[in-house]
Amino acid sequence: VAHLFPDRPMALVTLAERVQGILFQPGNPKGIRDLSDFARDDVMIRNRNRGSGTRLWLDASLQMLGIPAEAVQGYPSEVSTHTQLARAVYQGEADVGLGLQAAASAFGLGFLPLFQERYHLVVPEENLSQPPVQWMLDHLWPFTEPGATPGSEIDGLEREKMRTRHRLPRMLALGLAAVLLAAACAPAATPAPAPTQPPPLPTLAPTAAPPILTVSGPSAGLTFTRAELEALPVTEGFAGIKSSTGEITLPVTYRGVSLADLAEAMGGLAPGNGLNLIAKDGYALTFSEDQLLNGAFIAYDPATGDELKSPPALTAILAYERDGEPIADDFGPLRVAIVSDEGNQVTDGHWSVKWVTTVEVKDLVQEWALELNGGLSDSVDRASFESCSAPQCHGGSWTDDQGQVWSGVPLWLLVGSVDDAVQHEGPAFNDDLAAAGYTITVTASDGYSTEFESAAVARNPDILVAHLVDGQPLPEKYFPLRLVGSTLAKNQLVGMIRQIALGLEPVPTAAPSEGVESTGEVVLTIDGPGDAVTEFTDAELRALGVVTQTLEHPKKGATEYEGVLLAALLEAAGVTDAVAALELVASDGYSTEVPASEVLACADCMLTFGEAPGEYALAMPGLPSNAWVKGIARIEAK
Repeated sequence: VAHLFPDRPMALVTLAERVQGILFQPGNPKGIRDLSDFARDDVMIRNRNRGSGTRLWLDASLQMLGIPAEAVQGYPSEVSTHTQLARAVYQGEADVGLGLQAAASAFGLGFLPLFQERYHLVVPEENLSQPPVQWMLDHLWPFTEPGATPGSEIDGLEREKMRTRHRLPRMLALGLAAVLLAAACAPAATPAPAPTQPPPLPTLAPTAAPPILTVSGPSAGLTFTRAELEALPVTEGFAGIKSSTGEITLPVTYRGVSLADLAEAMGGLAPGNGLNLIAKDGYALTFSEDQLLNGAFIAYDPATGDELKSPPALTAILAYERDGEPIADDFGPLRVAIVSDEGNQVTDGHWSVKWVTTVEVKDLVQEWALELNGGLSDSVDRASFESCSAPQCHGGSWTDDQGQVWSGVPLWLLVGSVDDAVQHEGPAFNDDLAAAGYTITVTASDGYSTEFESAAVARNPDILVAHLVDGQPLPEKYFPLRLVGSTLAKNQLVGMIRQIALGLEPVPTAAPSEGVESTGEVVLTIDGPGDAVTEFTDAELRALGVVTQTLEHPKKGATEYEGVLLAALLEAAGVTDAVAALELVASDGYSTEVPASEVLACADCMLTFGEAPGEYALAMPGLPSNAWVKGIARIEAK
């Protein structure tokens, strides 16, 4: 401050203080003493993002200690907030991290203070006696001490009083601070005579927050800012998704307002109503009353992707927070999440609409499904078809000679989803099969049908299976689907479509995977190299040879375990040192990745048996604590 303002006496008012240091597991099981411990082989850190002040301080400190970044386990693993870092240590994903004492306290972690940061308001001495400045400082906290001299640092006094006193609104404080800093940079002016009346206090007009959501009903509409949404009843839980290609995004926490509560804010749903959610890119999806009120969604096991026979209670929410942070603009600020109380389920990805800007209360059309039969068989429900027909997905349109616009999905894309074993990813439509020739029969609910040769349909965008005309569901004589297009004859314009059948033999069922023959209930799956998948029952695991070992647990110390050696298990599944990494997935959705070479070289690593039947875990001596996975359900070779 003296360097910036060499000719003017300045006062520093402490606005805030915070302490940064090392966060570690409760009880300090790793015996962390200082930053030099970050270079130990048995210590895993979680780092802050590049460019953050905390990261800059850590990098400079490591350089002073002569510790290269490559010597720090976990150095490349970054998080963007202090809360995320503390959560990683709390969940055992890391042993230590550099962050705020407040974050450590929030998660009950140990904390070793390293340095204190202070934030000051810089005030020119001549402005201290001005009424606006006096008023501002008085509303921040009592700042003067007997004998305090101008130009000296005015400390943040009486901290407990400060916590309970009325705070000046942040925008007003910042606005006044800007005025004072501008005055500080200007030449000192000749003092004006004191006015007989104090000048009026400066005021700042409040800036209205922009709405982020529009909700419309049959007779009225509302808009919501983020703060107004947060004022509605809060629903939070775990949500993850299963994509159309089978890829699993594991559950994380979401917080928001349930779609049912949002409908209630509009006066509730009438029988037969639903909610149509529209994204900023025009994508739209409708949720039925049963889904909104009863959570009627299909749920899958996050570890295996298999449908859950007894899914947990599910709630559709419009989320504004993900994992404790506002949802980023690449998916938000609002998106749909199908949540449950625990992270034990994922739902179909098309329900997780991102970039939601509008919610409409609307009358629902009748539910329907399209049967597809060919090399594979599939049933496409209304919601899945709507998702597929979005313009940014596979949607197409055709305008007839009356100017009506028909919207839907090209027939060839539906055919390609069941012509062979490849349903979605890569080249789903099999051109070789189409060139060899087969028939495609489109059948209506009244039995009427029309037939095409595969060559005429192959990658032809002009034959459309439509579900909308001029943006509305089809009329009853065509509902739910009609075949339309410029190249079709009148007798080929089939309405009320219920089935599309291909003249192909069913794809043979895959032969059982090599490895241990599976009998009984599968308790562990190993995805080996290539497409090899090996499943183990409890009996098959024990047949590998049960051993008992005393191993050093990273938190519990020496502990006796019973189970099977992991090396034998991986060998039975064909996992070799050609594999780069192993992803360890628990039944609750937790996963972590470890180098395969370290696991294969670990002679004492085990799959352990729990006290109750069906409980399994990994004991991984010499590996980070996050590799000691409880409830292990799947191991995937990468």
